[in-house]
Amino acid sequence: MKKTLAFIMCFTLLMSLYVPTSALDCPLKSNATAKVAFVIDVAEDGANISNDSNIGSNTTLMDTSLKTSTTADGSLSISLQIKDDILKITGTPSAKSSNRQALYFSGLCTNTKYSVVNMEYVDSTSTGMFFSDYCTTTKATSVLKLYLKDETSPTKDYIFIECFDYLYPAFNTMIDKVPTNTVMGAWVAREFKPIDCSSSSYTPYLQTNTQQREYTVTFKEFECPQIHTITLASTANYGNIPVGSHEHFTYTLKIIGKTMSCKDNPSLNSNTESFLHVKSAALTQTTVPNTAFIDTTIDGDVQIISAPTSLSASLAIGIGPLSLSLSSPLSVDDPSHVDLNAQYTIYCNDGSRDEYARTVVAAMDNNYVLSQIGHKFSVEGTIGDFGNVKKSAATHRAKWDITIINAADTSPNATTDDVLAHGIAVAIQ
Repeated sequence: MKKTLAFIMCFTLLMSLYVPTSALDCPLKSNATAKVAFVIDVAEDGANISNDSNIGSNTTLMDTSLKTSTTADGSLSISLQIKDDILKITGTPSAKSSNRQALYFSGLCTNTKYSVVNMEYVDSTSTGMFFSDYCTTTKATSVLKLYLKDETSPTKDYIFIECFDYLYPAFNTMIDKVPTNTVMGAWVAREFKPIDCSSSSYTPYLQTNTQQREYTVTFKEFECPQIHTITLASTANYGNIPVGSHEHFTYTLKIIGKTMSCKDNPSLNSNTESFLHVKSAALTQTTVPNTAFIDTTIDGDVQIISAPTSLSASLAIGIGPLSLSLSSPLSVDDPSHVDLNAQYTIYCNDGSRDEYARTVVAAMDNNYVLSQIGHKFSVEGTIGDFGNVKKSAATHRAKWDITIINAADTSPNATTDDVLAHGIAVAIQ
């Protein structure tokens, strides 16, 4: 009888302490101990940030106490002392990782000396962290990460705060509410320059109606490479040109793949996301002998970053003799801004002076980017035969001049300029 009574009393006490996540009508408060790493004079690419198994001379460690409070909407408030500074950080649940193990917060520190560069709760310890050895030793099963940057320092100084086995009571509720945005956890891409940039090899001006290329940018997250990729495809839809008539040509630059991966941080693995975008795309075309451009228009599915909202481009034209065989584009005039949603037909093809529009450059305006899989920019045009004789196939040359950007870094140096070129065999029949 005494054992039964003791069990009932213990069960009643435990139930009185349990508060369902959905019933956070008042803030839930708790105290916790966190590990802290001060890392000063960080390199531009973050290369001299390591972890607690390889502590550098620019790193100091300490412990601190966190006072936390979780509200009904899942917001997390953290109060702590860092040296002489009393800090209060508020985080609002904003996104989750693709694997649903990481919840990302939009964090704000009341002390403007510090900015919040990363705030996340991971319902696992398979994640990037500074205190990886400590985590292994303690066999922790979850971690709250709070990474701060000292905005007053002339060098890049960071504070990495990690609280292991912290219980965030609203996790299950919030993970179902917030959208997936894995790149929100890729904080090193926002803070540092890449350690490597590369692209897949290809043969320029290969005669093919499809040309693909993958671009890879790698950052360093503690001791692990964080890899972002974007794959582009250029396709040409066209036909041979009838004698004395014309044919329609369409070139499309399209994002066909994006990935992000980090071996030590599976929360950052994604088959559809990365911070790589196409900021500029300009198509240069050169026609085969005896042909010239008659009209041009554009189409696309893009992300608008500023007004105007209708898709537009700049256009430049190179004039040359009709029969000239062109291995490279003609010199073009100064580009002019035009709305190519309306068909552009003001090409001067003057047979009396042997001046024809043999080269055209159409460039997507800088109000737009290609950012997601499926985004594309197309240049559509009509090319006519002005020689009125049959000619065997020659190479119609086209190349995209593109700029790949790290969308998380707005500095001018965070770009990669490249060319994606291919040729197509066009006959006059």
